[in-house]
Amino acid sequence: MGTSLLTLGVGHFEWVGYFLLPFYVLLVLKMVEGERTGWKWLLAMCLVLLIIVLQGAAHFYIYCISFLLLLGLFQPQYFSTMMKAVILSALLSMIRILPPALQFAGGTGLKYLGGFTSVLQLLQAFIAENSQGFWEKAYYVGVLGFAFLLYFGVIKNWAKAEKYRPLYLPIMVMFFFSIGSTYLPLFSSHIPFLDSQRAPTRFVIVPLVFLITFAGIQIQSHFTEWGQKDWEKKILVLFGGGLMAYDLIIHSRTWSLVNFGDSKRSTEIIEVVVGNYSDPAYVTTLIIGFACSILTLIVLITLAVRERKRSA
Repeated sequence: MGTSLLTLGVGHFEWVGYFLLPFYVLLVLKMVEGERTGWKWLLAMCLVLLIIVLQGAAHFYIYCISFLLLLGLFQPQYFSTMMKAVILSALLSMIRILPPALQFAGGTGLKYLGGFTSVLQLLQAFIAENSQGFWEKAYYVGVLGFAFLLYFGVIKNWAKAEKYRPLYLPIMVMFFFSIGSTYLPLFSSHIPFLDSQRAPTRFVIVPLVFLITFAGIQIQSHFTEWGQKDWEKKILVLFGGGLMAYDLIIHSRTWSLVNFGDSKRSTEIIEVVVGNYSDPAYVTTLIIGFACSILTLIVLITLAVRERKRSA
C-alpha cells in the first residue's frame, strides 16, 4: 500500500487532491438544482474544502474558491451563499491558510510561467499526443473523448439542462485566464494568494471536471431512454468507449516512471535538509489558526443541527 501511494503521488502528492473534486462538484450541482443552501449545505461545502486543503492541495482550494467567487459574481441569486461559503471555508481552513498568508504577505516571489500560448495549443492539450510534454498542460482525452465532452458536456447539456447554464460562464472565465498572459495582471496585483498561481494552465482542471460530469449526466439520460430496439446504438457506444479507453491507456504510458525520465520536466533527485529548531512565532500562528478552525467548525455544526431540528 505504501509503495502504491508513493507511486501515485511521487513528487507532488498534493495533486492527489484531484480525487476530492467530485464531492465539490456534487455540492455545486445540488445548489443549482434547487437544493436548499442553508447551514447544512455550507457545512458540507466547507468540510470538503477543508479536506482538500488539509490534503495539501492548496492549488485546488484556490481553484474551487475562485469558481465560487465567479459564480456569485455572475449570478446574483447565488452571491450571498457563495460569499458565505468562501468566508466560512477560509475561517475553517485557517490552520493551513494562516501560516503561509503571513509568510508570503509580501509576495511569493514565484516566476510567472504563462498560460497556453494560444487557443490552438489549448485544443491540442486535449487531442494531441505529446510524449515529452509539460504536466501543467496535460489534459489529453483523445479525439473521441474531446468530441464526447463537447457534444454531451456542452451542446447537449446546454440544450437539455437549463438549470446548469449558470455554471458555464465561470467555466469560460477560467478557460480564458488559462490562455497566454491574460492572468498576468492578477498575478502581479499583489492580492494574497493570486501570485501563487504561476501556471494558469491549471485553471482548466475544475472546469474540466464539471464538463465530464455534465457529459456523464447527459449520456446516462440517453441510456435510460433507449429501449431493447436500440441495440445498435448500444453497440456503437460500446465500441466508441473502447476506442476512448484505448487512447487513454496508450497515453498513460507517457507518464509511467520508465518513460517520464525522458520528459522535458524531469529533474534530478533534490536533496532536502530538514531544519530542527525552535520557531515560537510559527507555533503561535498554528495555535491561532487551529483555534479559529475549531471555533468555526463548532459554530457551523451547531447552526446545521439547529436548522435540521427546525425543518424536522
